[in-house]
Amino acid sequence: MQLNWRAGDRRVLGTAGLPSLLFHVLLTTILITGSAPIISQGYNQRVQLEAFMAERMSERASDVAARLRDVPHGQWGERLSAGRQLEGIGLALRGPDGEVLARQGEIASFSERPGRLHALDSGLFIWLPSGDMPVMPRWKQGRYQISLPLDGGEGLAEVLMEQSATPLVRTLEQASVSMFTFLAALLAVGVLIARFLSGWLTQPLSKLERTSRDLSSQISQGIKPQLPSSRIAEYDGLGESLREMSGLLAGRVRELRDFNAALFSSAGAIMAVLDREGRVVRFNKAAELATGYSAQEIEGKLAWEYLAPPEDRAAVEAVFQQLTPGSVPARLETHWLMRDGTRRLYDWSNAELLDELGEVEFVVAIGVDITARKRAEAALREQATHTQTIIDNMADGLFTINANGIIQSANHAATRIFGYEAEEVLGRNVSMLMPSPHREAHDSYLRNYQSTGVARIIGTDREVEGQRKDGTLFPMELRVSEITQYEQPVYVGLVRDISERKRMESMKSEFVSTVSHELRTPLTSISGALGLVVGGGLGQLPDKVRHMIGIAQNNSLRLTHLINDLLDIEKITAGKLQFDMKIEPLLPLIEQALESHRTFGGKRNVALSLDAESTDADVRVDSQRLQQVLANLLSNAIKFSPEGGTVSVSVQQLSDKARVVVADQGPGIPEAFQSRIFEKFSQADSSDTRQKGGTGLGLAITRELVEHMGGRVGFDSAEGQGATFWIELPLFDKNRFDPDAITEDPVQLSAPRILVVEDEPDVAEMLGILFTRSGYRVDIAHTGQEALDALAENKFDAVSLDLMLPDISGMDIIHHLRKQPETVDLPIMVLSAKMEKGRLAINGDLAGIEWLAKPIDERRLLESLERLLGSSTPTKARVLHVEDDSDVHQVIRAMAGERFDFIQEPSVRTARERIVHERFDVIILDIGLPDGSGWDLLPEIRARQPEARVLVLSGTELTADEAREVESVLLKSQISPSDLLEALNERIHNRYVKHGA
Repeated sequence: MQLNWRAGDRRVLGTAGLPSLLFHVLLTTILITGSAPIISQGYNQRVQLEAFMAERMSERASDVAARLRDVPHGQWGERLSAGRQLEGIGLALRGPDGEVLARQGEIASFSERPGRLHALDSGLFIWLPSGDMPVMPRWKQGRYQISLPLDGGEGLAEVLMEQSATPLVRTLEQASVSMFTFLAALLAVGVLIARFLSGWLTQPLSKLERTSRDLSSQISQGIKPQLPSSRIAEYDGLGESLREMSGLLAGRVRELRDFNAALFSSAGAIMAVLDREGRVVRFNKAAELATGYSAQEIEGKLAWEYLAPPEDRAAVEAVFQQLTPGSVPARLETHWLMRDGTRRLYDWSNAELLDELGEVEFVVAIGVDITARKRAEAALREQATHTQTIIDNMADGLFTINANGIIQSANHAATRIFGYEAEEVLGRNVSMLMPSPHREAHDSYLRNYQSTGVARIIGTDREVEGQRKDGTLFPMELRVSEITQYEQPVYVGLVRDISERKRMESMKSEFVSTVSHELRTPLTSISGALGLVVGGGLGQLPDKVRHMIGIAQNNSLRLTHLINDLLDIEKITAGKLQFDMKIEPLLPLIEQALESHRTFGGKRNVALSLDAESTDADVRVDSQRLQQVLANLLSNAIKFSPEGGTVSVSVQQLSDKARVVVADQGPGIPEAFQSRIFEKFSQADSSDTRQKGGTGLGLAITRELVEHMGGRVGFDSAEGQGATFWIELPLFDKNRFDPDAITEDPVQLSAPRILVVEDEPDVAEMLGILFTRSGYRVDIAHTGQEALDALAENKFDAVSLDLMLPDISGMDIIHHLRKQPETVDLPIMVLSAKMEKGRLAINGDLAGIEWLAKPIDERRLLESLERLLGSSTPTKARVLHVEDDSDVHQVIRAMAGERFDFIQEPSVRTARERIVHERFDVIILDIGLPDGSGWDLLPEIRARQPEARVLVLSGTELTADEAREVESVLLKSQISPSDLLEALNERIHNRYVKHGA
């Protein structure tokens, strides 16, 4: 059993056996234990002898001092010489200044011999000679010295005595011989005892050590080791602990070996272990399946001879021939040759296992088959190249910008459209391609979108202006999409130069205008002239001539209708078709349309019938446009009905809608055509031999007109069973103007309240509708007494009064009101056919009265009411209309009427200046503006004018999230005066609440 003495990893002492070490330790212990008393005794003996010598020398010096105390001055030497001299002892007398006055015998410290005086205990000194000599001889030549001060003799200071150290040293030497004899005997006995004890104590441990030499191999093999027991409890406990620990380690080794074996064999990746020569030591299951070789076939073989392609074998062999730590690449990609001759590419992770000498013993290689991945990457690169080629050859421009608006890429078309080279735009802000003021506002739009997450432009198609390198502006179509790349937003912009398209549209508009003028004018003349001839205005015609003239007239009228259809669809497409929306009873309009088509039906022997569930349905429509819709549906139904058939028209009331249904008994609509029936120029039979005429525009126009009036159109048909077309229009609820139906909404009740005193129900209802649409609350009284009762019970802001009432004269009511303190200043509007007579009756003396004659002019009526309210109501509500299309602005302004002060701004920039410096009650926003989006103004409005009502006027449907951000949303295609007034008046009601407060 050997012990190694180390400091960290460094051996600091040689190797020693435990029995030998224990023997030396025991022997050393015995020697130290036995010699310590001897050494201590020798030291104590020396101290005692020196103390005795100091005492004797002190006594002798005292005797000498006593004898010399009475000796006269100068006779000390004689007296000292007269005394007996002792062998080896020297005396000297010294004066106060240290001078020697007398001396007897040898005083070494006064001699010329080199030496040094050393102080000892008890006032004793020893003088030792200088020089290189052993301790004992030097000590024998030394002399002990003692000094005794004198205080009685005049001129005598001290007595100095020296004595040779030889006698004392000899005495000590004799004592040492005896002690060393004892020590030798002790050593002999100690050797025997140490030998016996070391053997007895280490014998079990040596057995344990010899047995434990096989522990590592037993543990590595998973064998539970057997260790010897001992008579010594501690050794037996140590052996038991080693047995338990070794057994546990052996079990863990077995588990680890089994785990590693399972991991190695079940790993999905290829795993191979090579020795330092490159031979395969281990080959897992995945490697067998991948290569086609079994482990038995490949293990023990040089790896490159079986698995490396011919061109790689020399390089792999060279690595193992010069194998050193670090020479094997940690990662690399190489091909392996399969048994069937195919090649697979693997991504290798390699690890070197070193032996105790630091040399490479094994190389563990783990490979992942990346053949498919590499092929996919190559395919992706090819696809990327293909895609880039397509992008570079697109007719449309494509930009990508980052979150800061910096251009990251641009295709050839994009740079060509703007007149730049690619390097001139890459890395620069995309705003360089925009004219002012869009250029300055672009970055703020990006920041606003990124902070709010509300998309305005992204995902929509817009027509905007771009600026070329030479500064010229051009129209372009822009679509921006957002994608995510490396967890960062990237914006993709598709740009199309529409300069040529705009030029063609302009030419088309000019052409349509020309057609409108150049064709309609002669057609009007032709139709009129033919009508005169057919009507007999130029005399009677022969029947054949009359028939031919009739054919010409019918076809001229047909041509007029076709041209009108073409012009209407063009106006609809351009958004220039105007609508005069009014509240109309529906049934008379339908009857009028039926009546105008009875002649056409009679010519084809087709009957027309009407079935109306409700006769009092009112709708808000443009009556002329509704007639056009009904004409299209009726003419189609008649045209496709068989001779002797019937076209039935019915009116149905569905909650808040009225449905008009036109059904025929024709062949029905082919299923293949049904999906295209409302498209422009679509016809079920478009061949040159079709039996039915037409342009295919009628139903397309019908849908556009109905949707513009807030309704919808549809059909039901089965081929061979006729067709049923229907339109739905929103009903106008007359009950909403009934005084008894006024809701208790506090905002509504805060609007100015008007009392209409009129005995004619139709006139009263008309006035109620008119005032309500203009934002007022209305109560209606049909008699004078009802009016007085209402005035006594309620507070009104104005009264509309008819002078001709059934019970009380209107003049009497005026006088009554002017006498009451509560109503003395109440504004009154007299609406009467007897207006002049009434004014003369009171000589026009009463103030606060406006006189209007029937029939009523709507504009004058509202102007008079506003004048009457005067200081009792606020000024006109201010409306900021942010709209770049002046035609749209004029339409909206006309719809709103005179109660609103409209200000138009055509851009985001100018609107922002207005918002900063002026106050508005309502702000109407268009989404698409030349320099940005109307949404860009929303944060500014909320910050500076939080009380302003925001109304979005959009050409497209908004999302639910977008609609929640504003108070109202109206579609341009479906806007009507009542909808607009309803949205505006809600804000006006709020103004009256504050005014009243």
